[in-house]
Amino acid sequence: MNKICVAYISTYRSASYWSTGCKIPERSVYKAYQMAIQRAEHYIFIENQFFISSINRASPKNKVLEALYRRLCRAISERQVFRCIVVIPLYPGGAVTEGSNRFMLKYTFRSINRGGGSLLEMLAKKFPNVDLSGTYCVNVFINITGVITYTTF
Repeated sequence: MNKICVAYISTYRSASYWSTGCKIPERSVYKAYQMAIQRAEHYIFIENQFFISSINRASPKNKVLEALYRRLCRAISERQVFRCIVVIPLYPGGAVTEGSNRFMLKYTFRSINRGGGSLLEMLAKKFPNVDLSGTYCVNVFINITGVITYTTF
């Protein structure tokens, strides 16, 4: 028997002064991230070249991490079965020795697990008795994975 599946698909883009010369930034990608995270029922899958955001800091102004934090807090508090998977490149902008890449890595780590206000630190502070790795807690599982590409000739 054939089943009919319905999928809702949207296309978004962002634009700013540095990329298109517009004076008012276009933020549909940013807003879509926040809305999708807030409405997620069972899992969140994020794949992006950069994962630099903040929860309780003035900078960076990007608050995707804050939306993710709030959604994970809700899942933990309500004992929902919920998965969060974030895939980012190990070296988002080239060789690890390049200054710009080291800068991006520093702020990526601050977003994920270092510096006192990261996602994992904030969750551990709010839920000290919850194992977020999925080893013992089957409800909420957070997986942040780095990928690296290579070419053979």
